[in-house]
Amino acid sequence: MDKNDIDDLLDTWYKTKLQIASLEKKCEKYKKYCEKIMDKNEQNSITSSDYVLKRTQTTRSTVSKKDLPKDIWNTYSKESSFPIYYLKQKK
Repeated sequence: MDKNDIDDLLDTWYKTKLQIASLEKKCEKYKKYCEKIMDKNEQNSITSSDYVLKRTQTTRSTVSKKDLPKDIWNTYSKESSFPIYYLKQKK
């Protein structure tokens, strides 16, 4: 793979990340609008002729390392590894 191929690959990836960010922003806007409609109607669903949107509440329990004694953290904590990629445009 030559330098031009890498440039093209990273450029395409970067532009795709920008598109994803834009689409996520739009989705968040639509979600908030639907949430307002549900709250106004005191309902947890919206139905059209083609779609059904349901809202549910979920709860997740977490604990912080600083909130636990060290021996408990060392005994019960689970460690996982995964790659993280940081791609940004040079200025």
